[in-house]
Amino acid sequence: MAINAKQWALNSYTNATWTDLVDAAVETLVKNVVVSVGANLVNVSVRVVDDSGVLISMIVPGEDLDTNRGYKLDLDLIVLEATQRLQGRASAAGVNFSANGMERT
Repeated sequence: MAINAKQWALNSYTNATWTDLVDAAVETLVKNVVVSVGANLVNVSVRVVDDSGVLISMIVPGEDLDTNRGYKLDLDLIVLEATQRLQGRASAAGVNFSANGMERT
């Protein structure tokens, strides 16, 4: 069994729509999530769902983030089982989501 470092990015989404940031095909460990905001005040949410879209955990329930700033969610660890997804949602354009962690293959 190998553990591989991994980075994920979400730069394109539809406003106010949940979009996959990490779609785990194997056991995946996510250490942190970074959200950078452009020129608009934006409400951002992050959650974990199963492959049917059923909520498992709400990581960020909806926070208004100031303009032209970056935010790091320093997590102890999010363990995604195969078929689980880490999703992001933003109320307006101009947000970049990224995450890093490891995949166990």
